Amino acid sequence: MAVVQISKIQIRRDIKDAEPQDDLPITLSAGEMAWCIDTDQLYIGTYAVSDPTNTSNVEILTKQSDIFTIGSYAYGPVNTLDNGRKLRTIQDRLDDRVNAKSFDVRSDVDENQSPSINRAIVRLYKETLQSDGRVDLRAVLEFGPGIYKLEEPIYVYSYTKIVGSGQGRTIFQYTGTGSAFIFVDDEDDTSGFGRSTQCRNVSLSEFTLEVENSNTTAFDMFCVRNSEFKNLTLKSTWDRDIGANIRTTSVGVLMGVKSELITCEYNEFINVSVDSFRLGISARGDIVNNVIRDSKFQSNEISINFGYYNVNPNIIPPVGEQYGPRNNVISTCSFYRVQKHAIKVWQGYGNVSSKNNFKSVGNNLGGNIEAAFGQIEFDQPNNLSVDDFSDRHKDLGFLGPDALTIVPYISEVTGHGLYQNNFSYSLPITYSASFTKLFRFPVPKSSTPNVGPLSCQIEINYLYRSSANDISYRRLRKGTLTLLVDIRNDDTALPDVEIIDDYDYLGFGLTKDLPDRTDEDLFFEFSADAVQQNNQWQVEVSYKYNISSAKTTFNSSLERGTIIYTYRILT
Repeated sequence: MAVVQISKIQIRRDIKDAEPQDDLPITLSAGEMAWCIDTDQLYIGTYAVSDPTNTSNVEILTKQSDIFTIGSYAYGPVNTLDNGRKLRTIQDRLDDRVNAKSFDVRSDVDENQSPSINRAIVRLYKETLQSDGRVDLRAVLEFGPGIYKLEEPIYVYSYTKIVGSGQGRTIFQYTGTGSAFIFVDDEDDTSGFGRSTQCRNVSLSEFTLEVENSNTTAFDMFCVRNSEFKNLTLKSTWDRDIGANIRTTSVGVLMGVKSELITCEYNEFINVSVDSFRLGISARGDIVNNVIRDSKFQSNEISINFGYYNVNPNIIPPVGEQYGPRNNVISTCSFYRVQKHAIKVWQGYGNVSSKNNFKSVGNNLGGNIEAAFGQIEFDQPNNLSVDDFSDRHKDLGFLGPDALTIVPYISEVTGHGLYQNNFSYSLPITYSASFTKLFRFPVPKSSTPNVGPLSCQIEINYLYRSSANDISYRRLRKGTLTLLVDIRNDDTALPDVEIIDDYDYLGFGLTKDLPDRTDEDLFFEFSADAVQQNNQWQVEVSYKYNISSAKTTFNSSLERGTIIYTYRILT
């Protein structure tokens, strides 16, 4: 192979006489190389006689090179800056997102990572609050897949943004006591919160937090506002409290307040799974305008616990706990295997439960025929349940017409409040010449003592459809039962109940073929009586067939069908 030219190598024996990030102070010939012994940098020249304007030198990268000072970055093709793209330093580009590994946080060791994670949060978020609020310094803190061991709490400051690699992929395992994640204000003060310094604008997403101690709180959120919690799993080991062994700090999310103005507000919980805590999400104070949606709760004692039981109503609640949670929305969530209530509101108003699904809830972890609690319970008026769906009616319907003589029915929604359900339920119905129990509804009454007597109205819209094969017994009847329940005269006696049946007979008009048939062929008579089951007042609705005395053809075995109904309770 012919050798055209051998470049000369210049080894400079003196200092570069410039900072490492500055250019080489001389111009090298094309192909000429120079080594700066003081900065350990290597350069090659590009100057050529044919192009005297090209006087720059090019640095050859070595392990001593600082790549953050020698180049720049632009999104897209490197040879153009079209479409408004901006030239940025590499350091500026990498600062957009910071991996926890940069702070020596490791998932491949069985060692406590709490100090390293706290150091990263302080550097990225707490210190930026003290640097004149430099928003541009608040990078996203990323955690890769793996299991991160935590033995001490993680402290969360305003603007903290932690993003994992997904539920079940990024896993924090907390083996300490107390609370796993503690939210603090800008001054590390847990008592002197001000609205301008309270913890705010936090974003946590895409990870799982496991707490091994069954009496531990996952998220301890004192006075947190305008924050987002998305695609998270919070999991504990709580099973069931027996006797005096009540694990009071087994809470998935605990929201606390200082005052009505310095509170937990405008927080969103989206696709958050809360598994095996005594209380899933709990707040006794005046929290407002929080949203819980598309989330999953299972194996809790109470999944959402708002307000608290005031033992002595003559004692004025402390500041921040006078009104209870208000105007919070719980929607499109699923509740499974919850021992007591899916949603319990002791205090507060304007809270809405909408389009939630309840399965095996309120049964002391048994089946629906062992129902012991309302799946939703409002101890105060002016709360709303709308279009919530439960499996309780469905399971009781499978027991047949005698179900309610076997099982004391506890309604899906108990206590004060408005319950409006547009889902349809069905029960089989057969001929009976005497009154037979059909279904029960609760009389809304608070479980909190000294709450005054009340009245309520229950509306049942129903459709009876005959299931007989004989065409002469195929009939329809549509109506509305209105139950007026009044206990205002005597708070200790069973309620007074009035029933109104407004219906239309929708028979198939076969009277010309069967002259003994009239519109009274399908005449139900309903009655309503007050009963007491499990220390709760209930209204029991019964039915019987009234057969026309003029009817000459009658077969009781063919008088059967299904009654389909929806209902709502207003107090």
